[in-house]
Parts: sequence; structure tokens; C-alpha cells
Amino acid sequence: MTLTDTLHRQQIAPESIDLLISAAAIGIQAVPYTAAHILKISDLPQHIASFDINNSCVGLMTTLEMAACLLNQGVYRRNAIVAADLA
Repeated sequence: MTLTDTLHRQQIAPESIDLLISAAAIGIQAVPYTAAHILKISDLPQHIASFDINNSCVGLMTTLEMAACLLNQGVYRRNAIVAADLA
């Protein structure tokens, strides 16, 4: 399922997302980072902040903690997290 499909199914407006985080053990390539590739092909606003968390099999947990921290601090209002790994 793609990010666009998920947003549509959950009735979330792409323009309401203000941060994209990619969680994966290994990114597509070092530069540009994986979240930039995801952002480019998504329906999300192309100006939003985005970054990767590459942290082996616990990457999703680390990403959830980081997202929660940023939300609790009021830095961002709605985060999209893409977590996909093929072992």
C-alpha cells in the first residue's frame, strides 16, 4: 500500500501533513535520503520537512518516539511515517 492510498483510505488530506519520516534499516541511498524520494512521488506538499531514521529492526519504534516528541513539543502538528523493510 502506498502513502497516497493510506491517506485516501483514512480520509486524511495530504496538505494536513507537515512532516514525513522514513523508518528503514537501510535507505535507498545516502544522498538524497529515502524520505526525499518518498516525498517526491507522494501527494504531500513538496515543501514539508522530511528525514530518515535508519536504525535496524527497531527503526519504527525509534521513529514513533521521535514523532511523539516532536508532536508533544508542538514542532509539528501531523506526521506521516513510512516504515518498510524487506529482510
